[in-house]
Amino acid sequence: MADASVDVILSNCVINLCEDKGAVFAEAFRVLKPAGRLEISDMVTAGPLPLALRYDESGWSSCISGALPEQEYLDLVAEAGFEEITSRRSSSAGVIHNVPVYGIIVSARKPTTQRSLRTADLSASSTAEL
Repeated sequence: MADASVDVILSNCVINLCEDKGAVFAEAFRVLKPAGRLEISDMVTAGPLPLALRYDESGWSSCISGALPEQEYLDLVAEAGFEEITSRRSSSAGVIHNVPVYGIIVSARKPTTQRSLRTADLSASSTAEL
């Protein structure tokens, strides 16, 4: 898809099946138009899951093994450049290895300006060199 060509992205419980969620959010940011919306429903956890569960095929097929801790998930959305990030918890999927697992609904917006985190970092380092 072309840069800045999409108004809204809707995702229903598939991002947690991707190993590199940061790349997914970066790609969503790239294709959204300025002020475009990202709307997600996904599974997250209240804390880290045991490493062994990350390699459990049945856990992946039930959307549990790929779930990240809620704050880590939201941090990845922000790191991609999204703003106005809101989240609310939805249904519980229970407790796995003493870690609560639940659904989350995330809404975020691409800024209206083309400013990116990398551009801001380059500007700061260029100014520091002067």
